[in-house]
Amino acid sequence: LAAQKFDQHFVWQKKLGAGCFSEVWAVRHAERPDEGYAIKVSHREFRSRAERDEYLREVRLANDMPAHPNVVEYIRAWQDQRHFYVQMELCEGGTLQGVLDRDGEALRAPAHEPRVWEVARGVARGLEHIHSYEVIHCDLKPDNILIGADGEGYLADVGLAKGAEEAAGPAPTHMSTAALKGTTGFVDPLFTLS
Repeated sequence: LAAQKFDQHFVWQKKLGAGCFSEVWAVRHAERPDEGYAIKVSHREFRSRAERDEYLREVRLANDMPAHPNVVEYIRAWQDQRHFYVQMELCEGGTLQGVLDRDGEALRAPAHEPRVWEVARGVARGLEHIHSYEVIHCDLKPDNILIGADGEGYLADVGLAKGAEEAAGPAPTHMSTAALKGTTGFVDPLFTLS
């Protein structure tokens, strides 16, 4: 009996999204179809141990913190054919950006205010949790906030996050392009010059 590759343990359902470095897929466990997950797959092959370690850094950073109800859980990671895979908790409601694109106008109605505040509270609780472990997210945006089936907001994607030891050192004296290493097309208003 041939060994089964990790990605063959899942039924790949649909692409949930893509970023600069990877794409995310909704999957179901092949033998336990009631178990749904999200799997993040690197776009390109890693070419060196340093690149592989950079993918692993995200998983280690996430797993060095205890689980929290408003932070997406990282379950396991593996490599195959020089691509990196990360199995994570699946949030059935999609991204906040998807919700805003679909329901943005309706969410402005006073009747939806409690829903908006519930998402905001969830994100704030997730941020409070990671900050208590001296982790800074560095890529907070609507595409990295997920909505659970329960309507709660979940903090996702710590790929650009910095731990205390990474952020230590003298304060910068200028804004470098590396400080703006977020998603193309989205720059936090904090970094705008107007």
